[in-house]
Amino acid sequence: YTQKILKETTDTGSGFKAIFTGNIAADFFQTATQTAIQFGRELIQRIDELNQIKGTLSTLDENLKGTQLNKAAASVKAISDTYGKGVEEIQSAIKGLNAQTGDTNKSLDLIKKGFEAGADASGEMLTQLKEYPTMMNDARVSAEEMIAIMAHSEKMGVYDDKGIDALKEGMLRVREGTK
Repeated sequence: YTQKILKETTDTGSGFKAIFTGNIAADFFQTATQTAIQFGRELIQRIDELNQIKGTLSTLDENLKGTQLNKAAASVKAISDTYGKGVEEIQSAIKGLNAQTGDTNKSLDLIKKGFEAGADASGEMLTQLKEYPTMMNDARVSAEEMIAIMAHSEKMGVYDDKGIDALKEGMLRVREGTK
């Protein structure tokens, strides 16, 4: 139906266009209709994207349902839009952090705090959050401390993941008893 309206209001051969050409009210109606249709398309696209995010999040955290799931999906999308990161990247970081926090909303909050603290200055924070949480948990470094270490490393100019990786390597050497 919306396609028909759009076609009739934009088709130069249509009766609508022929009858109302130059009519201010008709021009306004045509513009308003086109704008409403475009808004509807964008809204449908946004809803589809949020539903896909919700589907993935619900597989990452079985306890996430209803309002909490909606809130988490909106947070993922907001982080993606705000910081220019891919939704899949964010979801991978959530999965990694969930191994340590056990709570998707807490993981999302920590990711936001990491961005705010500058832990992503090199663009590697989400990759590090996917890779290091289990090892940091083994070293008894909390998720909050891990993000603080990452942010401090960035501020000190430590390249890439070298700061957190040095901590991981030190922990492994202590555990294995090697030099």
